[in-house]
Amino acid sequence: MTAFERPPSPPRPVSGRLRYRVLAAKPVSMLLLTCLIILVGCAYTARGAFGEWLRIRRLKSIGRTTIAEVTDISRRLPGKERGSASEYVTFEFQAAPDAQPIVGERLRSLFKDRVQPAGKLDVRYDPDNPSDFFCLQCDDYSLVWRLSVQIIFLGVVGVLLLMAVFRYRALIRTVCNAPVVLGTLVDVRSCAQGAFSRLVVVTFEFDSRTIVLKTVVPVHLAHSFSIGDSVYLLVPPRKPKRALLAGAFL
Repeated sequence: MTAFERPPSPPRPVSGRLRYRVLAAKPVSMLLLTCLIILVGCAYTARGAFGEWLRIRRLKSIGRTTIAEVTDISRRLPGKERGSASEYVTFEFQAAPDAQPIVGERLRSLFKDRVQPAGKLDVRYDPDNPSDFFCLQCDDYSLVWRLSVQIIFLGVVGVLLLMAVFRYRALIRTVCNAPVVLGTLVDVRSCAQGAFSRLVVVTFEFDSRTIVLKTVVPVHLAHSFSIGDSVYLLVPPRKPKRALLAGAFL
């Protein structure tokens, strides 16, 4: 149907086209897009954490253990002198008596026990590549601990998906069952959604009240509108401010 045709009386059938348009609607699409962004971020960061866990597992099986000495505990600001200062622990060890010392550095907050200057640390290194090492006191964490942030965000994704399902079903119910009300288009303007969307402002009478509805529609649909046009709305009886522009869904 076109934007100016009266929708059929409820109940209206749920078509594939309707499902697609509801998925593309702002409440649902924004939630799904947020989920996708979080999942991509989790996958990217989890890759590094999983790779570090595998590296330490490999060193546990082939590596040699030695004692490193804490040479310095310094407090310094991050790059460009911004942010709060952090304490760094510098230590060194020798893979062989005549070998050059290998220097390592870790944040003090990573250590499971308190570290003192001139203290001793356990280090496990690759005999063929001593610069590939890890410190048992600060690097030996389980995979679940390393992925704890990603696991938390996956929980957030689950909540957002539930919200998206709830909004999807609510929109489907509105489109299929809401009564039709005739409104008047008072404004069409650009919006923050980008060049492919427009903000449409419609007024309509409902239960002896004048309701002002602001909704985002595809730009191709907005181009068919002119100020003062009469447009059909699908208005939930209990939530008239959540009315939908019929032409955007049917």
